[in-house]
Amino acid sequence: MVGTAPPAPPAPVAVDAPALEGEVRDAAAEGEVARLLAEGAQRLAEGDPGTARARAMEVESRFPTVRGSSRALLLRGRAGLAMGDHSEAVESAERYLGVVGPADPEAPRAQLLVAEARLEGGLGGGVEALFQLPVEAPSSVRDDALVRARRLASELEDPPLRDLVAEAPAHPWLLPVFQVELGARRTMVGDTQVGRELAERALALDPATPERERARSVIDGDLTPTGAVTGSLGVLLSPSGPPTLQQLSQQLQEGVEVALLAADVRGGIRLLNEDDGGSAGQAANAYSRLEGGSPLGIVGPLTEPAMEEALRRRTRDLPMISPTAPLMGSEFRGAYSLAGPDPEAPRALARIALAQGIRDVVIFHPREQAEEREAAWFREVFEGGGGRVSRTLTYLPGTTSFDEPMREVVRLRPRGLVLFLPPDDVELVAPQIAYYGVDDLEDLTILGGASFSSEGVLGAVPTRHTDGLLTVAPHVGAGYGPLWVDFVEDYEEHFRRTLRSPVPGLGYDAARLLLEGARLGGGSAPEEVLLGLSRIQDFAGATGTFSVREGRIVRRYFPVRIENRMRIPLDF
Repeated sequence: MVGTAPPAPPAPVAVDAPALEGEVRDAAAEGEVARLLAEGAQRLAEGDPGTARARAMEVESRFPTVRGSSRALLLRGRAGLAMGDHSEAVESAERYLGVVGPADPEAPRAQLLVAEARLEGGLGGGVEALFQLPVEAPSSVRDDALVRARRLASELEDPPLRDLVAEAPAHPWLLPVFQVELGARRTMVGDTQVGRELAERALALDPATPERERARSVIDGDLTPTGAVTGSLGVLLSPSGPPTLQQLSQQLQEGVEVALLAADVRGGIRLLNEDDGGSAGQAANAYSRLEGGSPLGIVGPLTEPAMEEALRRRTRDLPMISPTAPLMGSEFRGAYSLAGPDPEAPRALARIALAQGIRDVVIFHPREQAEEREAAWFREVFEGGGGRVSRTLTYLPGTTSFDEPMREVVRLRPRGLVLFLPPDDVELVAPQIAYYGVDDLEDLTILGGASFSSEGVLGAVPTRHTDGLLTVAPHVGAGYGPLWVDFVEDYEEHFRRTLRSPVPGLGYDAARLLLEGARLGGGSAPEEVLLGLSRIQDFAGATGTFSVREGRIVRRYFPVRIENRMRIPLDF
């Protein structure tokens, strides 16, 4: 009807909740409380938690004895969480629970608020608060709690996740979230028995549909990978081989597992494990089984004969990185080693000699392929820079007396003596350099290959035979590479024991190099991984800084002087 005013909005319905303190029935005041709380909730929903908090505080200050005023605490807690004031959120929600008791219909929501604020604010007790949610919580609270639990489970590192699964109460729909997450992780790294047991324990409770389906996938072995890099990674080691290879296999396997803990790959990479029994013959069959699983690459095998047999069985160029096989070279594309001769070490040593003004050297090494290659790589750079190798002296493997070559060095009186020796021979040769007076030659500088900077040589050879020697090292500082300290921390936290060997670091680096190849190549197909590997430059690892050049994985080497078993960096 024209000229008639619109009807007034309905008065807010009084809030059915206790007062903050005491209780005085006042219909007008109860209506005002309802209005302020409704306005605050609306503002919070619109993204204005500051006004929502102000409305809650107004109710607390003006109407503490009015029925419904306790809900101001819940509103204030929700606003505090939205504003990042986690302490206020916890305090308000816990105070609300104390006023209304567990029977209040909003008590489960308040309990979840306590858990969320404690978890997000790092206040401690968040997991405990989460597991205090009543089993019969309303579906809306249950759904929100499951979302928060899933996020927490995915964010937790393995050790705290294991502790939670072992120690948390058997909450029928919360605990399965964490059991299934841990079970999936164990399955992805090849521990299928533990993964299956965890999935079965979750199914024995009352899991939500996503956890039920994921648990069945764990049991059936058809998990869907999740992560920035997805696919499978082959591991070809010798856990049933001779005792030495068994120990080596376990250590390398542990390093690979630590590599898969990284947040960007956790849950995305599944390990495919094969055992060659320490036999080169079995390595070919083990490789074929792995290739059938279509991994993005393979870590292993341990020995050069096993590697060669596996490579002969290849039907496609599947990337392989052996952490320990000292490959002398391979006609097979995509076959790499972290332990073979590294041309960058002698090349760096040649640059040291040239930088020291040395232009005339004698090279001394055994008649072994590895050291012969090191000498050739040194000569390439040294002579390219204007130096001259006046003589190369060699000896048969197994020789223990070096009087003739040492006397020849004294006769030639070079400016530099370059030693390319395997670690075991350093202990034999170094004392004889002093015995025959080679180190007394005027203006002689002794340079040693990378073996001289290894922990084994530095610890075994008396300092009087190594002090002052110039050499190269793949790392200067604590440990074996730029990520060594971080790797040790992750390893010891994950396995709950002290790391006493560098070997796991090789497994860690081999796995991470393959994963980096997949990332740089844009996918987990072998050709993509090979392309990505070819692009790797200065990749920081636990046992060095890696690049791929001329079909090899090489390390960066730093010039050092040995003093009192320490590697002292050289600046030039």
